[in-house]
Amino acid sequence: MAAAVPRPPEGSALPTDAVREVVGLVRQQGDEAVRNLTARFDGVDIDDLRVGGDELRQAAEAIGSEL
Repeated sequence: MAAAVPRPPEGSALPTDAVREVVGLVRQQGDEAVRNLTARFDGVDIDDLRVGGDELRQAAEAIGSEL
């Protein structure tokens, strides 16, 4: 049985607040927000958000046939 996740302390920000902020930034700033958030959370600078055809093919080939 999975352990219960404790409630955040009363008066603290909820995780959903952080999610709303991220979604709002992406809605307002689009790709620029995605780049900034990727740098902030993942420590990676991305110039081009597009995934190349070769990468897509490799990913598709890596998926098991049962999926």
